Amino acid sequence: GWDDLLKPGVQVVTPNPGSSGSAKWNLLAPYAVKSDGGHDNQAGLDYIAELIRDHVSVIPKSGREATTAFEQGQGDVLISYENEAIMLERANADATAEDQVEYIVPRQTFKIENPVAVVNTSTQPAAARAFVEFLFTDRAQRLWAEEGFRPVVPSVVASTAALFPGRIDTLWTIDELGAILGRGTAAQNDGTDLTGWPAVDNALFGSDGAITEIYDSRGRR
Repeated sequence: GWDDLLKPGVQVVTPNPGSSGSAKWNLLAPYAVKSDGGHDNQAGLDYIAELIRDHVSVIPKSGREATTAFEQGQGDVLISYENEAIMLERANADATAEDQVEYIVPRQTFKIENPVAVVNTSTQPAAARAFVEFLFTDRAQRLWAEEGFRPVVPSVVASTAALFPGRIDTLWTIDELGAILGRGTAAQNDGTDLTGWPAVDNALFGSDGAITEIYDSRGRR
Protein backbone atom coordinates (compact mmCIF):
# COMPACT_ATOMS: atom_id res chain seq x y z
CA GLY A 1 0.00 0.00 0.00
CA TRP A 2 0.92 3.66 0.14
CA ASP A 3 2.66 3.24 3.51
CA ASP A 4 5.19 0.91 1.87
CA LEU A 5 6.63 3.87 -0.03
CA LEU A 6 7.71 5.45 3.26
CA LYS A 7 9.69 2.46 4.48
CA PRO A 8 13.38 3.20 5.16
CA GLY A 9 15.55 3.05 2.07
CA VAL A 10 12.76 2.92 -0.52
CA GLN A 11 13.47 5.28 -3.43
CA VAL A 12 10.52 6.50 -5.49
CA VAL A 13 10.46 7.89 -9.03
CA THR A 14 7.68 10.32 -9.91
CA PRO A 15 7.83 13.42 -12.13
CA ASN A 16 7.67 17.06 -11.11
CA PRO A 17 4.08 18.36 -10.79
CA GLY A 18 5.33 21.76 -11.89
CA SER A 19 6.04 20.41 -15.38
CA SER A 20 4.00 17.22 -15.61
CA GLY A 21 0.27 16.63 -15.56
CA SER A 22 0.77 12.96 -14.76
CA ALA A 23 2.72 13.96 -11.64
CA LYS A 24 -0.35 15.72 -10.30
CA TRP A 25 -2.46 12.58 -10.68
CA ASN A 26 0.36 10.53 -9.09
CA LEU A 27 0.41 12.68 -5.96
CA LEU A 28 -3.35 13.13 -5.71
CA ALA A 29 -3.77 9.41 -5.08
CA PRO A 30 -1.81 9.21 -1.80
CA TYR A 31 -2.92 12.71 -0.82
CA ALA A 32 -6.59 11.75 -1.19
CA VAL A 33 -6.09 8.50 0.68
CA LYS A 34 -4.20 10.03 3.59
CA SER A 35 -6.42 13.11 3.82
CA ASP A 36 -9.66 11.14 3.53
CA GLY A 37 -10.57 12.91 0.34
CA GLY A 38 -9.33 16.30 1.53
CA HIS A 39 -11.16 16.29 4.87
CA ASP A 40 -7.85 16.04 6.78
CA ASN A 41 -5.68 18.25 4.60
CA GLN A 42 -2.70 18.25 6.97
CA ALA A 43 -2.48 14.46 7.09
CA GLY A 44 -2.34 14.36 3.29
CA LEU A 45 0.32 17.05 3.12
CA ASP A 46 2.40 15.38 5.85
CA TYR A 47 2.50 12.20 3.79
CA ILE A 48 3.51 14.04 0.62
CA ALA A 49 6.19 16.00 2.50
CA GLU A 50 7.75 12.83 3.92
CA LEU A 51 7.58 11.11 0.54
CA ILE A 52 9.33 13.98 -1.25
CA ARG A 53 11.86 14.69 1.51
CA ASP A 54 12.99 11.16 2.25
CA HIS A 55 12.14 8.99 -0.75
CA VAL A 56 12.09 10.96 -4.02
CA SER A 57 15.61 11.67 -5.25
CA VAL A 58 14.90 11.57 -9.00
CA ILE A 59 12.37 14.13 -10.29
CA PRO A 60 11.97 13.83 -14.09
CA LYS A 61 10.12 16.49 -16.05
CA SER A 62 7.43 14.19 -17.46
CA GLY A 63 5.74 10.86 -16.98
CA ARG A 64 7.56 9.41 -19.98
CA GLU A 65 10.93 10.56 -18.62
CA ALA A 66 10.04 9.00 -15.27
CA THR A 67 9.27 5.66 -16.91
CA THR A 68 12.55 5.79 -18.85
CA ALA A 69 14.52 6.59 -15.69
CA PHE A 70 12.91 3.65 -13.92
CA GLU A 71 13.65 1.32 -16.84
CA GLN A 72 17.29 2.41 -16.63
CA GLY A 73 17.46 1.23 -13.05
CA GLN A 74 16.81 4.40 -11.08
CA GLY A 75 14.67 4.03 -7.97
CA ASP A 76 12.85 1.08 -6.45
CA VAL A 77 9.29 2.16 -7.22
CA LEU A 78 7.69 4.11 -10.05
CA ILE A 79 4.38 5.88 -9.44
CA SER A 80 2.60 6.01 -12.77
CA TYR A 81 -0.59 5.44 -14.72
CA GLU A 82 -1.89 1.89 -14.73
CA ASN A 83 -1.55 1.62 -18.51
CA GLU A 84 2.14 2.58 -18.21
CA ALA A 85 2.62 -0.16 -15.63
CA ILE A 86 0.91 -2.71 -17.86
CA MET A 87 3.08 -1.62 -20.79
CA LEU A 88 6.24 -2.05 -18.71
CA GLU A 89 5.15 -5.45 -17.44
CA ARG A 90 4.46 -6.68 -20.97
CA ALA A 91 7.68 -5.23 -22.37
CA ASN A 92 9.72 -7.05 -19.73
CA ALA A 93 7.77 -10.30 -19.71
CA ASP A 94 10.66 -12.26 -21.24
CA ALA A 95 13.36 -10.61 -19.16
CA THR A 96 15.24 -12.33 -16.37
CA ALA A 97 13.43 -12.54 -13.06
CA GLU A 98 15.39 -9.64 -11.58
CA ASP A 99 14.54 -7.38 -14.53
CA GLN A 100 10.84 -8.13 -14.68
CA VAL A 101 8.38 -5.48 -13.51
CA GLU A 102 5.65 -6.12 -10.98
CA TYR A 103 2.89 -3.57 -10.72
CA ILE A 104 0.57 -3.07 -7.79
CA VAL A 105 -2.81 -1.34 -7.79
CA PRO A 106 -3.47 0.18 -4.35
CA ARG A 107 -6.78 -0.74 -2.73
CA GLN A 108 -7.41 3.00 -2.34
CA THR A 109 -6.40 5.21 -5.22
CA PHE A 110 -7.48 7.97 -7.60
CA LYS A 111 -9.52 7.90 -10.80
CA ILE A 112 -7.64 9.43 -13.73
CA GLU A 113 -10.09 10.84 -16.24
CA ASN A 114 -9.09 11.58 -19.84
CA PRO A 115 -11.63 13.91 -21.48
CA VAL A 116 -12.52 13.93 -25.16
CA ALA A 117 -14.43 16.64 -27.00
CA VAL A 118 -15.18 18.00 -30.45
CA VAL A 119 -13.63 21.45 -30.80
CA ASN A 120 -15.83 24.21 -32.22
CA THR A 121 -13.20 25.06 -34.86
CA SER A 122 -13.31 21.59 -36.42
CA THR A 123 -13.62 21.55 -40.20
CA GLN A 124 -15.14 18.06 -40.01
CA PRO A 125 -17.52 18.24 -37.03
CA ALA A 126 -19.69 15.33 -38.15
CA ALA A 127 -16.70 13.01 -38.52
CA ALA A 128 -15.29 14.22 -35.21
CA ARG A 129 -18.57 13.55 -33.41
CA ALA A 130 -18.77 10.11 -35.01
CA PHE A 131 -15.28 9.33 -33.74
CA VAL A 132 -16.15 10.45 -30.21
CA GLU A 133 -19.28 8.30 -30.30
CA PHE A 134 -17.24 5.35 -31.57
CA LEU A 135 -14.92 5.59 -28.56
CA PHE A 136 -17.81 4.56 -26.32
CA THR A 137 -18.89 1.53 -28.35
CA ASP A 138 -18.17 -1.96 -27.04
CA ARG A 139 -15.62 -2.55 -29.80
CA ALA A 140 -13.60 0.57 -29.04
CA GLN A 141 -13.81 0.03 -25.30
CA ARG A 142 -12.40 -3.47 -25.70
CA LEU A 143 -9.51 -2.03 -27.72
CA TRP A 144 -8.80 0.46 -24.93
CA ALA A 145 -8.88 -2.35 -22.38
CA GLU A 146 -6.43 -4.45 -24.39
CA GLU A 147 -3.99 -1.52 -24.31
CA GLY A 148 -4.23 -1.15 -20.54
CA PHE A 149 -6.91 1.53 -20.21
CA ARG A 150 -9.90 0.66 -18.05
CA PRO A 151 -13.17 0.79 -20.00
CA VAL A 152 -16.11 2.86 -18.78
CA VAL A 153 -18.97 1.04 -20.53
CA PRO A 154 -20.43 -1.36 -17.90
CA SER A 155 -20.78 -4.37 -20.21
CA VAL A 156 -17.14 -4.10 -21.28
CA VAL A 157 -15.97 -3.47 -17.72
CA ALA A 158 -17.38 -6.86 -16.78
CA SER A 159 -16.05 -8.75 -19.80
CA THR A 160 -12.49 -7.37 -19.48
CA ALA A 161 -12.17 -7.52 -15.69
CA ALA A 162 -9.54 -10.26 -15.91
CA LEU A 163 -7.18 -7.84 -17.68
CA PHE A 164 -6.98 -5.69 -14.56
CA PRO A 165 -5.87 -7.66 -11.49
CA GLY A 166 -6.22 -6.40 -7.96
CA ARG A 167 -9.16 -4.98 -6.09
CA ILE A 168 -10.00 -1.31 -5.69
CA ASP A 169 -12.10 -0.50 -2.64
CA THR A 170 -12.01 3.30 -2.83
CA LEU A 171 -11.57 5.37 -5.98
CA TRP A 172 -11.43 9.10 -5.27
CA THR A 173 -12.35 11.54 -8.05
CA ILE A 174 -11.28 15.05 -8.95
CA ASP A 175 -14.84 16.28 -8.43
CA GLU A 176 -14.99 14.87 -4.90
CA LEU A 177 -11.63 16.32 -3.95
CA GLY A 178 -12.36 19.67 -5.58
CA ALA A 179 -15.64 20.01 -3.70
CA ILE A 180 -13.74 19.80 -0.40
CA LEU A 181 -10.66 21.84 -1.29
CA GLY A 182 -12.75 24.55 -2.92
CA ARG A 183 -14.71 25.37 0.20
CA GLY A 184 -14.30 28.98 1.26
CA THR A 185 -12.86 30.20 -2.05
CA ALA A 186 -15.92 32.16 -3.16
CA ALA A 187 -14.32 35.51 -2.35
CA GLN A 188 -11.63 34.93 -4.97
CA ASN A 189 -14.02 33.45 -7.52
CA ASP A 190 -16.85 35.95 -8.07
CA GLY A 191 -18.91 34.66 -5.18
CA THR A 192 -18.84 30.96 -6.06
CA ASP A 193 -16.56 28.35 -4.51
CA LEU A 194 -14.01 26.79 -6.85
CA THR A 195 -14.65 23.16 -7.80
CA GLY A 196 -12.88 20.35 -9.67
CA TRP A 197 -9.43 21.01 -11.08
CA PRO A 198 -9.50 24.78 -10.44
CA ALA A 199 -10.03 24.09 -6.73
CA VAL A 200 -7.35 21.38 -6.59
CA ASP A 201 -4.80 23.44 -8.50
CA ASN A 202 -5.48 26.47 -6.33
CA ALA A 203 -5.03 24.54 -3.10
CA LEU A 204 -2.22 22.18 -4.04
CA PHE A 205 -0.43 22.91 -7.31
CA GLY A 206 -0.67 26.64 -8.04
CA SER A 207 2.16 29.08 -7.38
CA ASP A 208 1.06 29.23 -3.73
CA GLY A 209 -0.22 25.65 -3.58
CA ALA A 210 0.71 23.45 -0.64
CA ILE A 211 2.34 20.70 -2.72
CA THR A 212 4.21 23.29 -4.79
CA GLU A 213 5.66 24.64 -1.54
CA ILE A 214 6.64 21.12 -0.49
CA TYR A 215 8.54 20.61 -3.74
CA ASP A 216 10.19 24.02 -3.49
CA SER A 217 11.44 23.18 0.00
CA ARG A 218 12.07 19.48 -0.80
CA GLY A 219 9.63 18.52 1.92
CA ARG A 220 11.30 20.56 4.67
CA ARG A 221 8.47 22.66 6.00
